[in-house]
Order: sequence, then structure tokens, then C-alpha cells
Amino acid sequence: MKPAILELRLAGALLGQLEQHAPDYWSYRAVVAGPPAAFGLFWSIRQLTSMPENKTKNVRAWFRHLLPDTHTCGQLAQRLGFSSGNDFALLGALGTEAPGALSLRPPGKLARPLGAAVCLDAGELAAWVTALGEARLGPHIAEVTGPVDAGCVALRHTAQGWCYPEAGRPSNVWVRGGRHGWEDAAHNEAFCLLLAARAGVPVVRSEWLQSPGPWLLTHRADRRLDGQGDTEALWHEESFAQSAGLPPEQAFEREGGLGLAACASVIRRHSAIPALDLRALLRWVIFNHLVGNGLATARDLRFRYGAQGPVLAPFANLLSTHVYAQMSDRLGMMIGQEDRPDWVRPARWRELAEQLDLNAHYVLALVGELALAMPGWVEAQAQAWRARHGWPPVLARVQELTLKRARQLAVSLEAERA
Repeated sequence: MKPAILELRLAGALLGQLEQHAPDYWSYRAVVAGPPAAFGLFWSIRQLTSMPENKTKNVRAWFRHLLPDTHTCGQLAQRLGFSSGNDFALLGALGTEAPGALSLRPPGKLARPLGAAVCLDAGELAAWVTALGEARLGPHIAEVTGPVDAGCVALRHTAQGWCYPEAGRPSNVWVRGGRHGWEDAAHNEAFCLLLAARAGVPVVRSEWLQSPGPWLLTHRADRRLDGQGDTEALWHEESFAQSAGLPPEQAFEREGGLGLAACASVIRRHSAIPALDLRALLRWVIFNHLVGNGLATARDLRFRYGAQGPVLAPFANLLSTHVYAQMSDRLGMMIGQEDRPDWVRPARWRELAEQLDLNAHYVLALVGELALAMPGWVEAQAQAWRARHGWPPVLARVQELTLKRARQLAVSLEAERA
């Protein structure tokens, strides 16, 4: 069988070739001698090129992190005429909108010269977001779908309007109208992103679009707008799970995914600002516990490569999943040795401090600080949201759950001090 080939490029520069020898038999061959110096020794493509014979399941696992979730991939395969599970073909179709500064395309397939941008009017945009929120796919799905679930649209937004992304003009925002089967998920995520910012968690910049929405718009942390209003890739990003060579399905710690101790070790070894990134990691863990985000895993921890080296990228995908009856009420990563929120007591936070090699007094003090301050933040955020956007029932449940978790933590910490 002649291998199928895709070229891997970083900011347009050819790095290597990805080859498929069989459905589960992929290899990567570097064309240049290692990644650019700005990406440092940690850049995980280097790990792939150092493997014996470089033909391993880790290669396929690494590249599959550039694809959307499994459900969306199944829909895309049907729409684009591929066999279900043909991830290599999907990478070839979607590769120009990969995370960070990477792109994948068949050899010799050059980007067409830039012409006039194809912009959408308000009606077309509304139809797109509504369709994807209902798990339906439109005709330009390959152009606007990125590595997220089917309820999110990758688009390019400038002063000229809303446009389909294309080579030379990549997307710079995600637009979410909802998540299929999840009540008012866009409200939930928008509320939690704002609440996380109040709690000092570094988050992506977001906006609530009441018209032509209501939708949540989040700005891609790996993109920027230049002075002329055109979008260009600026930062490369990689998730911790991707760099570890784990497949996307192996996300939760209880299923073999990375735990917080391993993630802290990665930060210490490779972050340009390890102390600040460890503090951000701890705030993220505490916040996810308080709001009930059971989907937070190492896939949400990403290094962004800038001039100073790798640092944690701002957090996204923050929402309360525990308010939905169909979702598990467990956490995606263990706090100490526990992922059941009602069992997360001060002793578990001490275990976490030991695992992260942090001072237990510091960890407990930060837990107590956020637990005591959270009721005030929630109330202020709720008042502001009600005044501008109404108050859907799901946000009332988010508020109730967050206040309950904050009270539990505050009471347990106070009882221990008594």
C-alpha cells in the first residue's frame, strides 16, 4: 500500500511529512532539522522524531488532537464522503484550521491566491450557528469546524464583517450558539468565563452577542489581528495530553489521563514562568471544583509559545457540567485521591499540595480565599447578567451549586481550624 501523505507546516514553513501506512499505522518524518529555536526543546514534534523507527501509535494520537470530537468527526466523515474513522482524510480536509500555527495539507496543494473575502450576512451567520447548536452540519462545514464540539463555529471576524476562514486568512474567533442536548450551554459558559476572571483565573477574552445571537464569542488565544485588520497566526499551542502522546479519548485521569501532579511537573520543567503558571493551575482547579466543571482535563491545559518561551495559554471551556442531569457529577482530574466533589475535604487539598510539591498552608489559604469570596462574586455576576441578558434556569442552578460548594469548603476549613 502506497502511504498517504500530508505536509506539516508551521506558520507556512514546511516542517515534515505525516504518512499513513495503514489506518492505525502512521509515521512522521521531519524535513527540517528540528523545530525553530523559538519553540524550545519541549516542542513535542521533537519527541515524535526521536522514537525508534518513528512508527508508533503515539504519532497518530498526537495528530488526532488537531481534530474535533469523535461525534463531530463522524458527522464530518458522512458529509465529506469519507469512511467513518478515517481520521487521516479528515486531517487533510480540516488541517488548515488546526490549533496554533500548524497546518496540514496534501503535498503540492498550494493555497490559492487571496481574493475578496467571502463574508456572511447576519442571516447566514444565524443559520450557521443555529444549525451547529442543533448538531446539524452546513455546506461549508470543512471551512468552519475546528478542534471543538459541533456547537462551535470557527470564523474570521474583522471590521469588514464575518467571513469564512481560508488559507492566508485563518479564523480568529469561536462562536457558540449552544451544545446539543445541553440547556442554555452558551449562557452557562459565558457566565462561568466571567466568573473565572473575577476569581483571578486567566481566561480567553469573550463577548456575549445579544444580536444577531444570543451567542458566545470567544477570541482565539493563538491568533491576533495586525494593524491592517487581517488575521495571522502568532502563537503555536499544544495541550499537555497531546504532548504526552495520549489519545484524545484518554482524557479523564480515572481512565489513564494525566493527573495534576504530572501536569505540575510539566510546568516546572518547561514553563518560562513556572511559579505564575503553577498559581494559575491551582486557581483553575479550585474554580472548576466550585462551579462543578467535570470536563476539565489535561486537554484544557495548553502551552502557548511566545518570545519568552512556553507559558500556559488562557483557559477556555469553563462551564458547570454538574448542573446537567445527563452528566457525571465527578471531576475530570483528582484532587488528592478524590474526584467526587462532596468528598473533597481539607485533607484532600493537603494531598494535592504534596503531589504538586506546594506548601500546604499556601494551598489551603488560597482554597479558603476563593471559597469565602465566591458568594460575593457570584451575586455580583448574577445581578449584572440579569440586568442585561435575563436569567435562564440553568444559571440559577449554576449559582445554587457554586454557593453550595463554596459553603462546604468554607465550613470544613473553619471546622478544622477550631
